[in-house]
Amino acid sequence: MFKRFGIAVLLLLAYEGHAQLLPASGRDLIRQMYEKNHQKFYTTLTFSQKVFNYQNDSVTSTDVWHEAYSSPSNLILKFSSWESGNGVVFAKDSLYTYEKGILKSKRQRVHDLLVLGFDVNNVAPDVMIPRIAGIGYNLNKIERSMCLGRNAWLVGNSETKCFWVDMETLLFLKMSDKTGDNPRSVEFAKYENVEGCPVATEIRFYKNSGRLYMVESYFNVRPNVAVNAEIFNPFRFAEARW
Repeated sequence: MFKRFGIAVLLLLAYEGHAQLLPASGRDLIRQMYEKNHQKFYTTLTFSQKVFNYQNDSVTSTDVWHEAYSSPSNLILKFSSWESGNGVVFAKDSLYTYEKGILKSKRQRVHDLLVLGFDVNNVAPDVMIPRIAGIGYNLNKIERSMCLGRNAWLVGNSETKCFWVDMETLLFLKMSDKTGDNPRSVEFAKYENVEGCPVATEIRFYKNSGRLYMVESYFNVRPNVAVNAEIFNPFRFAEARW
């Protein structure tokens, strides 16, 4: 009898210990994501990617892009080749677009995927919580869900803007945005361990209708390498190399 009682107490304590980890809100989840992952997450990443463009479930064109990331929220993409002069830079919450090395446009843009899939793991929660709330995610709403075959937390409003986080790894899985001029959903469909870091190496983009329109497949992935901050200078895009 005492043995059974002891086992029951241990199970209860184990359950209570687990229950304390259950996030009461999106804010709690962001803190947990950081605590679990920041020691093994990268602050810089360089990679190339094969890009597959889809229409009606068929590949219509392909390309190769070259990218570099530096926390927080700095990203440069060069399209097709290093010499094409075509690409974009995300820096200082702005998006800069280039054609043949010439800056064609600039507009304010916070890149959701950089914030949710990258920065949240390596920037302090006190910084990230207002940043994520500020781009339209309701951090008061959280519920259990399934995503990509995984048990997940769903944060936000599924009718407007929301994101999913893997319950086990506490890594970002998916975001959905049905607002604004670019309604879409994006999945971090595959993670790989690269030099001890969890890197999402396959990204899938869907239109609001649910139609797949682009897949990115990463290669030559290098986490935590030296990245010169000058490559994110919007006035030095043409000469940027990494």
